[in-house]
Amino acid sequence: MKKKYLLLSTILLILSSFNMGISVLADGLSNDEGTRTVSYSTAPTDDLRHVSNMFVDPGFKYIAYNGSGELHMYLYSSEKTQYLTNMYIVLPSGLTANGGLEAVQTALALYSNELNIVNGSLTAKQLPNTNDGREVYQVTPTSGAYIEKDGHSESLVLKFPIKVGSKDSGLTEIVFNADTKEDIRKNILFIGTDNVKFDASIAFYPEITANEVGIDGDDGVVRGIVLNGIHRSINLFSPQVQDNYTVYEQGTNSVLATKDKIGISEDNYSRIGLVDNLSVLGLDSTIYDENSLTIDSGTLSDTVEWIPQNALTNDPNEIMKGNEYSIYVKRYAKDITVNYVDENNNKISDSVILSGDIGDSYATEQKGITGYTFKEVKGNATGTFTDQEQEVTYVYTKNLVKASPITVHYVDTKGTKLSDDILLEGNVGDSYTTEQKAMNGYTLKEVKGNATGTFTDQEQEVTYVYTKNPVKSSPVTVHYVDTEGTKLSDDILLEGNVGDSYTTEQKAMNGYTLKEVKGNATGTFTNEEQEVTYVYDKAQVNPIVPPSENNNKPEDNNTNEEHSIDSSQNENDGTQFPQTGEQVVSNMWGYVGFALLVSSLFMFIKRKKA
Repeated sequence: MKKKYLLLSTILLILSSFNMGISVLADGLSNDEGTRTVSYSTAPTDDLRHVSNMFVDPGFKYIAYNGSGELHMYLYSSEKTQYLTNMYIVLPSGLTANGGLEAVQTALALYSNELNIVNGSLTAKQLPNTNDGREVYQVTPTSGAYIEKDGHSESLVLKFPIKVGSKDSGLTEIVFNADTKEDIRKNILFIGTDNVKFDASIAFYPEITANEVGIDGDDGVVRGIVLNGIHRSINLFSPQVQDNYTVYEQGTNSVLATKDKIGISEDNYSRIGLVDNLSVLGLDSTIYDENSLTIDSGTLSDTVEWIPQNALTNDPNEIMKGNEYSIYVKRYAKDITVNYVDENNNKISDSVILSGDIGDSYATEQKGITGYTFKEVKGNATGTFTDQEQEVTYVYTKNLVKASPITVHYVDTKGTKLSDDILLEGNVGDSYTTEQKAMNGYTLKEVKGNATGTFTDQEQEVTYVYTKNPVKSSPVTVHYVDTEGTKLSDDILLEGNVGDSYTTEQKAMNGYTLKEVKGNATGTFTNEEQEVTYVYDKAQVNPIVPPSENNNKPEDNNTNEEHSIDSSQNENDGTQFPQTGEQVVSNMWGYVGFALLVSSLFMFIKRKKA
């Protein structure tokens, strides 16, 4: 009977191993998802434990150095409704739990959920390593927790996350399960036996003290499988590995580019020149901001190692999947213009232009502006850059400071005031506008100074200069008469515009000398007729008197004696002396005679010589 049962169990075990499936990557169920507790109406009828298929099957021939993956472990059998017992996992040399206890707990939670535990759950804890450095984990059920027969698939496995050691470890093979009692320490799975009873199935799981295995847990004695043909081994190798890089636009997660790099596991390569700039990624630097490039692991200038993520394979020439890296880049945003204006929307300070990337945050600043007090801000003072242009406007109220006045003058071209000055007053910075006045009889010529502007702390002047409009005046008549009023020459009629100046001229009259001018010889035209009269005296010319005999007499020998002629004697003897004008004429004739005498003498001498 015992041999028949042993043969049957062996057949079932082999059949189960053929049906087992190996999954490469864990689904990553968190602890918070917990275990599912199922309530059944039928509890175990005895306290016996049934053990079946408690072993590990890697399912593959090769495992990559420095790689990661999952080992499929068969723990609890569904062939009997039974209470659960402590389980121990002792990893072989060269393997560690990938992610430590937290990753083990996550995998166990997923397994427990499918196990359909009644009245309880499973928890995991890490025990001290064995003397030879192997990691040890204990799986502990809640007291009273049980599973029902056929409550789960017999092929249900715990997907235990593993990390393979490096090539430097010197390992070339990892073994699982024991064919003989002497190899029992090679087992990975052990079941605790303290205060536990088993049915006949325990025949294939001999006892061994926990200390001999290196287990320091709640049980002093444990059991592991010993079955001819259950031994498994797997070879370690260095595969080719492909790392993949995917470039996303940050914010939209649109895929912009992909890159990959293939090399031998545990070798290194640099990301510089591979994924560290827009050019090598094939992206437009006018659209995307190179400075925004980031990667989800390390930096873009790192040197990284090829590490296979699925360490298990049956093909040593397979290019194994390496790390998947995500690179993010930002698109340039539209600029944000920050304006600073007064209440009339006049600019009072230079605008500020903010530039950034889509999704980046921005913060504008309120300026302190001399002479102004902040009133309000229009638009979003803080926010994020977008693909749309934005404006933020800070509005200020002007502080009142009395300005120096502005004087407005109205004059003609000669500077003569045409109208009263106007005095403009206001506050510094206020705008002003002067006005041109309409002046009767005048046309604006020019404005001196700023007709419009702003008040300051300095006095200002604005002068409107006008040209007088021409108005035909009454004439000015110029007469030329003698003392008797007799006309000596034609009248001259002067014409012009009121206000124009005029100048008359004295004529030279033969035989006459100017005596006087009646009226204004110079002046300005008016709307009244004016007259100017030049009055002349007739010139008097005395006759030429021949020289007397006495004039031919020789002079008195006494040259020193002075002769004086008494004017009274002249009157008495009837002698008339020429007047000034007459004397000039007499002298002139003397000069003429002398010239004739000299000329005759010159001609006489010339002939004589000839």
